[in-house]
Amino acid sequence: INVDYEVDLNLPQFNSLNFPVNSIYIPNQGNLGLIIVNTGSSFLAWDAADPNLTPSDCSRLEIDGFDAKSSCNEPPNSYSLVTGQALVEDLKYPLFAYRITENNGFLRVFN
Repeated sequence: INVDYEVDLNLPQFNSLNFPVNSIYIPNQGNLGLIIVNTGSSFLAWDAADPNLTPSDCSRLEIDGFDAKSSCNEPPNSYSLVTGQALVEDLKYPLFAYRITENNGFLRVFN
């Protein structure tokens, strides 16, 4: 899936990304949406689909602080939004990362 999405950090819906340790979910991009994270030192962008599950309603990742979890399994598949790595054992794939650039208050997420 092609992704080329621009975020204007001056718009109210993206305001939380101006502060470290915040992340937002953006629907209708990528497989099941995008997750953009401000780590304090950089911005990161991840696909919101759990890479270890077939896409469905429960495989869309929900943001939980600096982690993301899907609700298909119990316990849920869980991933770090800083590294993209799984936080539970026996998961084969990490989160899918998108490229992200910052320029004059705009973020561009693309692949």
